[in-house]
Amino acid sequence: MSGAVATFAFGVFALDSDRFELRRNGRVVPMQRQVFQALGYLLRHRDRVVSKEELLREAWPGVVVTHGAVSQVISLARKAVDDDGDKQAVIQTVRGLGFRFVAEARERGVRPSETMRAAAHGLVGRASELERLRERFAAADGGAGGVILVQGQAGVGKTTLVEHLTTEASGWGARTLWGRCQEGEGSEPFAMWSATLHALWELRPPEITADRLLDVERLLPSLPTSGPRGTARGSSEGAGTRFRAFEVVASLLRHASRRQPIVLALEDLHAADEPSLLLLEYLASELPTTRVLALATFRDSESGPLERLVSALGDAPRLQLDGLSPDEVAGWLEQRLGRKPQSAVLEAVMDVTGGNPLVVGELLRALQTRGGLEHAAPVLDSFRVPDHVSQAIRRSLSALPAETLGLLSLSSVIGNELDVAVLRDAAEVPAERALAALAPAIKGGRLREVGVGRYAFAHSVVRETLYGDLPPDERARAHRRIADVLSRTPGTAKAELAHHFYLASPAGDAAAAVFHLREAAREAHQRLAYEDALVLLERARVALAKAPDPRLDAELSTELGTAFRCAGQAPRAVDSIERAIDLAKAAGDVTLVARAVDELAATQKNIVDFSVIARLQEALAMLPAEDSVLRASLSARLALASAFGPDRGAPEALAREAVAMAERLGAERTLAIALHAWRWTYRGDAPAEERLRVARAAVSAALAARDWSLACEARIWTIGDLLELGRKQEFEAELALHLREAASLRLPWLRLIAARFGVVTTLLAGRLQEADRLADETLSMGRAVGDANATLVYWIEMVALLREQGRLSEIEAFARSVAEFIPWDTTWRSVVVWILAHTGRLDEARQRFDELARDEFAGIAPDLNYLGAVALLAETSVLLHDGRAGAVLRRKLAALDVKHFVAAGCSLYFGPTARAIGLIAADAGELDEAVGELERGLAAAEAMGALGWAARTRIELAGVRWSRDASGDRRRAIDEVTVGLDAARELGMTTLLAEARALPGELRSRVRSLRE
Repeated sequence: MSGAVATFAFGVFALDSDRFELRRNGRVVPMQRQVFQALGYLLRHRDRVVSKEELLREAWPGVVVTHGAVSQVISLARKAVDDDGDKQAVIQTVRGLGFRFVAEARERGVRPSETMRAAAHGLVGRASELERLRERFAAADGGAGGVILVQGQAGVGKTTLVEHLTTEASGWGARTLWGRCQEGEGSEPFAMWSATLHALWELRPPEITADRLLDVERLLPSLPTSGPRGTARGSSEGAGTRFRAFEVVASLLRHASRRQPIVLALEDLHAADEPSLLLLEYLASELPTTRVLALATFRDSESGPLERLVSALGDAPRLQLDGLSPDEVAGWLEQRLGRKPQSAVLEAVMDVTGGNPLVVGELLRALQTRGGLEHAAPVLDSFRVPDHVSQAIRRSLSALPAETLGLLSLSSVIGNELDVAVLRDAAEVPAERALAALAPAIKGGRLREVGVGRYAFAHSVVRETLYGDLPPDERARAHRRIADVLSRTPGTAKAELAHHFYLASPAGDAAAAVFHLREAAREAHQRLAYEDALVLLERARVALAKAPDPRLDAELSTELGTAFRCAGQAPRAVDSIERAIDLAKAAGDVTLVARAVDELAATQKNIVDFSVIARLQEALAMLPAEDSVLRASLSARLALASAFGPDRGAPEALAREAVAMAERLGAERTLAIALHAWRWTYRGDAPAEERLRVARAAVSAALAARDWSLACEARIWTIGDLLELGRKQEFEAELALHLREAASLRLPWLRLIAARFGVVTTLLAGRLQEADRLADETLSMGRAVGDANATLVYWIEMVALLREQGRLSEIEAFARSVAEFIPWDTTWRSVVVWILAHTGRLDEARQRFDELARDEFAGIAPDLNYLGAVALLAETSVLLHDGRAGAVLRRKLAALDVKHFVAAGCSLYFGPTARAIGLIAADAGELDEAVGELERGLAAAEAMGALGWAARTRIELAGVRWSRDASGDRRRAIDEVTVGLDAARELGMTTLLAEARALPGELRSRVRSLRE
């Protein structure tokens, strides 16, 4: 690597290892990485023949490339440079030896070894640390990127070390991108990523569509719009939308690193906003397969969001920088002062400075001023303080003129960077005088120029020391002066204004602080920086306490609740919104009450909560009856919340009303919510195609509203409906899409749903033990994310599995308790009856079954669990030999247009519907009808890959054939039983094997003799 030349030119071509590009007449020639490496290696060694073995060893270190592939790579390299195997004008094959680059070539650029020597100049110590960073970069350059954490106290040299590595990496052809976190507060969301995102934006590939880029534009509005001017930057919100934006950033980074390795230098993470850290955490999981090395620096004290990030990156390598060694400090002193310090002096220097480079540097300044090492003793005495860094800075600054120090103190209030125009106006001095006063600080290296009229503190510790030394009242007045200047300055960020007005509020005007904090919070929310919005809103409430206003407090509490919800903190969201409702009621503001209740229902997603239902009903009663987006949203949420209540007709009517209202108003997102609620409440005995249309409409509306998490959730219904209809290919495609979206959105509750689908599909395949394990895992996941229905869903998933494993006793107590707790939910009453019948307690089973069968099963709720209840009752009617009830259920089943029993949002699959009809027909003695239906059921099970249900249906069909005894029936019955039993044994279907003993004795004997 150290001998690589940046650029070669030959003919019309230029090979640029800096950019990892081959150009023909200035245009980039597309080329695979291995081809580029081979061409570059031959160019660098064009004075000789390069063997295949050498190419394998040196051109592609750590990459598996076969001898046979070398010829193909050489062929592609020739094609790229307009050469071929006949001409061999560029790459010549030397038979039996290897290859040689024979075209005339010239070198351009600088050798990285020279760059590296220049970069290393001035770096004191850190040889082993720098070497470790070099190794990590080499790994990243080879496609094994990642994050390395560089940690140490202030002034220990983290930035200097990273700067040296980035300089070297640039010489090796890497692109370096910097992100610096602003010490103090007031920076915009994702400010750390601004330069990186702008750089990646310029390189965005066409395959990342403008629609996908819209969410990234939300993170950083300064990015050029990817669509026509005026295109909305998106209306969706929540962690899912943010993760979708993060995924696109990862794609941009991955694409850019294919062209050349990238070093991301991210400085001072201890000062980063939480959303920026969340983006780094997301990218860290994507980097190991890229050519990206992220160097993240931070101070030793880890707390809050940074502590969580470091914990999340537990596997990331960490580089702890401590003070320099005595030998390193001695060498530095000798280099700067012209003589080696005596051991006693060196010992004193180490005692005072701890080897901290920043403090040693301040000591060197003082020694140079005082005349060198001869005067070390008095200088060292002046440094003998507990806080070396701040005190060293403080003593050094004290030598500056009073006016300079005063302007620097005011500058520290502005932030780490300052605009001279702002400083001038805040200090009320002419610009020339301000610059003249700052000149000693600039000359002494305290400030560095970063732009026209803009300066930055050379080290954040300098700013922190100055700021910390200001008395509180003076600091507040300074913030107010700066806030006034910035409010008149075009282009000032809302977050910066909010910061200064808030810190000025102790000096008066809390109302201004509240106003600017809310404005900044709204912008942060729009930019998906929910944690920033939370901080700003909580500060607004603190400021508001100085001038209480219940109505404004209610608005703030609602906005806080929304931010908590979007940040994934549901319990805190509920607390804040409940407070908002109480405040809004006290203020008599009906609309504000309704808004808060709407937010409460959005937070209490899909959990049966009668207190929320009561809140929704109350809010709807308060609102005017005319159309409004708020009324449509409340109606939809009430329908969803009461979907499992005793009145099953009301929720569907509410949902339909909400859909119609949202359509009249043209409210896309509310329409998506309403359609989703409608599908939740749709009658379970309605035609499946109708239900599928509503489900797909909900997905389409959610996508149109750019609500990715709602679209993913609504897709659950399309998956279940397609399974009911037996459309396997569409079912699998829709499921795969859901799983991809759930993975990209990274929302815990969507991951939970994806895991539950894993249970369903595993059961479909008949892998009972694996399904049992997965169900246990989903139960734990559900409890971890606070899903109140986790236990309920778990037992629904387990119904069919426990029957097949002979473990129905495990579910009985739970089923009975739910049936008693929710008596109007006939599904669990059906489960209890089914268990009783299966376990031989026929008297109690008949009693309970008769209650459910009253008035031709009129009490069976046609909800989303309807098909599950009918499936269980159909089997029970056969076990009880209740022909009358069986006939009613058979008519109900015949009226359905579904091929499979699916219930509880696809949590329960209970086999083909034709199987149930066939069993009822067989129990009624209609054997021809039974055989036909069971054959259809077997075909449906096999078509969906439901192996366990196919085995069960096959054995049941064999029994009916044997009893019918038509031509060929008994021979086919023997074949079917043999295949069915083999499958049952392989799948571990204990109950089915036991039930097979009830087959006619002669059939069992024939199968046994056949096996023997």
